[in-house]
Amino acid sequence: MVRFLILVLGSLSISSIQAGDLADGDTGNWEFYQRNNGSEHYALLDANSSDQFYFGSPRLVLYCIASQKNFGAFIRWNQFIDSTIHPIRLKIDQQPTLLMSWLAGADGENSWLPAGQITSKVDCGAEACPRPRRVTFTRLDLIAKMVQSKAINVGTTDTEGNEWSAEFFPYGMRVAASNTLGFCGINAQAL
Repeated sequence: MVRFLILVLGSLSISSIQAGDLADGDTGNWEFYQRNNGSEHYALLDANSSDQFYFGSPRLVLYCIASQKNFGAFIRWNQFIDSTIHPIRLKIDQQPTLLMSWLAGADGENSWLPAGQITSKVDCGAEACPRPRRVTFTRLDLIAKMVQSKAINVGTTDTEGNEWSAEFFPYGMRVAASNTLGFCGINAQAL
């Protein structure tokens, strides 16, 4: 019981920290953990918007499985979204929205950023879009854009047609990327 109370009080004090109160090198509201004797490294950031989620805020997760040099990012929605590839709407800062497909996790609650080359449609809404209308980038390119951003908005549609979205303020993401992706040989300071 005491351990639970300390955990709750600790999480309350962390969530009340404002990004402007932190110095360079701090991790903001990112949390870190390791699995499998330290061979897997994770950094997690809770979404700022969670009212529509019964089981808690979605999380943006960076990961590195060092033994495989496998790294990336995914959204943990904390509810079933889909068991296959599903649509993602991604808006980084004030850039046009990117429309793409991400992979589902085994339990259907995660959206995994695919490896390799990713082609995305650019959606500018009612505004005229700059050329090109489709862009191609790598997983690391997209993570680099997230590291440099002030706001990340992610949306998807579940198998029943319900729209879900989450907003992240990724302050401290460069340090979070260093503390995770660095174990896979990624120099997050250069992103």
